[in-house]
Amino acid sequence: MKVLLPHLAPLRIERILQRGRTLRLYASILAPDAACPGCGSRSGRVHSQYDRFVSDPAIGGQETVICLRVRRFFCDNSECSKRTFAEQVPGVTAPHARRSHLLRGVLEKIALALGGRPGERLTRQLAVEVSRMTLLRLIRALPVPEPGTLSAVGVDDFAFRVAATTAPS
Repeated sequence: MKVLLPHLAPLRIERILQRGRTLRLYASILAPDAACPGCGSRSGRVHSQYDRFVSDPAIGGQETVICLRVRRFFCDNSECSKRTFAEQVPGVTAPHARRSHLLRGVLEKIALALGGRPGERLTRQLAVEVSRMTLLRLIRALPVPEPGTLSAVGVDDFAFRVAATTAPS
């Protein structure tokens, strides 16, 4: 599993079901504890658990959904503003995200290369169907690249000059 799907290494795949064109991977997280995103202290005291559904790139031409059992932990640090927090899987999940980091990266590249409608058509062929507006939102969410330094400045050989006529006063 670590060779074929290395981004899923922190997960225990409990069962795999195929329904139509969808492949569902039922998984749980292997780590016994998690770090609080507020203060960074580790906690092993489980508050509750819930199921989370995260889309992943297609496997074998089939849409892939990771059905992940996620735990909420208590933060034992009295100075931390968070009382409870949900565990995250590095490289797979982000808070409130419904797509894995890997799928988001693939969709961003498609959106940058093709844009809205052509990108939407390609995602249908890749079994990761998203709308054109989703692709455009992904582009808008990307950080603006830092401006680089100029190595050379060119000047036009000639320029057209438009004479402005002024009306007599």
